[in-house]
Amino acid sequence: MFNLYGDCVDEFSCDPRCDGCTGPYNGDCIECADFTDDELDGRSPYSKYCLCSHGTYFNGDNCEPCDDPCNNCKGASDYCVECIYDNMTAV
Repeated sequence: MFNLYGDCVDEFSCDPRCDGCTGPYNGDCIECADFTDDELDGRSPYSKYCLCSHGTYFNGDNCEPCDDPCNNCKGASDYCVECIYDNMTAV
């Protein structure tokens, strides 16, 4: 198998957020996957890794919405990193 640059690479599976990847890491995306409702922000400014949009988290297969009262979450729908209401604090 070879990557976009013609380099030989061991076969590996790309991160589900990628629509093809170059390696050597499975998150080195060529393009971001086309999840419904435009759930991906696109590429991280520091790498070729695709991100879930604000208010969603990656569950291992897809970007899923955060639970209320989370405005943004990480790793699980109820693990808030930002709250919806000003009088609440993420813990």
